[in-house]
Amino acid sequence: MMGNKRKLFVCLFFIFWIIDYSYAMEKFKWFPTECAPELYPMRIIRGDFIFKNGESIYIPDSRTINNGWGEVGSIHIVGEELKPLPVRLLITWFSFTEDKFYVGNFTLPYNRILELFTQGFQHPLTGKRTTYTRIIIGMAPGGFISIWLAGNGVVIELCTFEAEETSIDWKLISEDLSKTRKEFIKERLEEVLNADEIAKISKNIPIGLWKKYKTIYSWTLLIIGRVEIQNIWLRFYNGESQFINYKLGNRLEEFGKPVVKKIEIKWIAQSGKKYSGSVFFDEQEIFEAFKKLNPITSGSVKLQIEISDVDQGLKIYLRDEKYILELKKFIIKIYSS
Repeated sequence: MMGNKRKLFVCLFFIFWIIDYSYAMEKFKWFPTECAPELYPMRIIRGDFIFKNGESIYIPDSRTINNGWGEVGSIHIVGEELKPLPVRLLITWFSFTEDKFYVGNFTLPYNRILELFTQGFQHPLTGKRTTYTRIIIGMAPGGFISIWLAGNGVVIELCTFEAEETSIDWKLISEDLSKTRKEFIKERLEEVLNADEIAKISKNIPIGLWKKYKTIYSWTLLIIGRVEIQNIWLRFYNGESQFINYKLGNRLEEFGKPVVKKIEIKWIAQSGKKYSGSVFFDEQEIFEAFKKLNPITSGSVKLQIEISDVDQGLKIYLRDEKYILELKKFIIKIYSS
């Protein structure tokens, strides 16, 4: 009888040891951070990533957020260096432009998060294997939530949710009874937005815009010009970013991607002079171009960038084998060294 109990004890000890060991192997060095669109500031009242064991780590809160969609925000160094990955998100926040509170309790795709952290990616500069160091939570009007993994300039969208509108005690935002709710909101908006921006958002809040940013198209880059491309950094409207190091033999793969918002290119001209250029696309023009060209093309669309041999200026087209659309409303900044 005692022998059976001893065997049971050993088995249970072994099982718990395996569980503890597996749990320890699923820990990584990462920090939670937050973001919101530039024109639509938010404030987190309370946010937590929940772990498998029921413990949690808080998301930085109690400040006005409008650092940009998919951008890294506050970093608070808390807890152990190696942390488990989250299985749930609990969050409550306030949207200043809407004058609304939102709340959400969401199950996260844990297996996908673990796979991505374990798999990692190629460091864009060194080519060595690395992994993500940030989990970003983004809040947009209408209760839209996006979560990204980020590290070393690479950002990928993990999942999206939609929170529900709720009622919260206003004192959680402001205990200053000398100001009305309307006055407080106006004051905070004026701290982070200029008069033109406030006038713009007062006319219309584009609910559903951030869901549109998730639209995927089949396209790739085509660089034309007698230059040596060094690297290209792409920022997409859905908050993702990708760095392509041509010196390591990398190229933009031909697969589904969201619409590009910004491209930074570094190249060497035939003269040996080094250039860097930043292209900021006009949102309406580039979305209309993708929408117009993709339904009629049978193959992948190419975003063609032509670099002039004479002045290193850029011309940009969206094209396939049959159709071509020239983009004219983008803003470009070119520097030489």
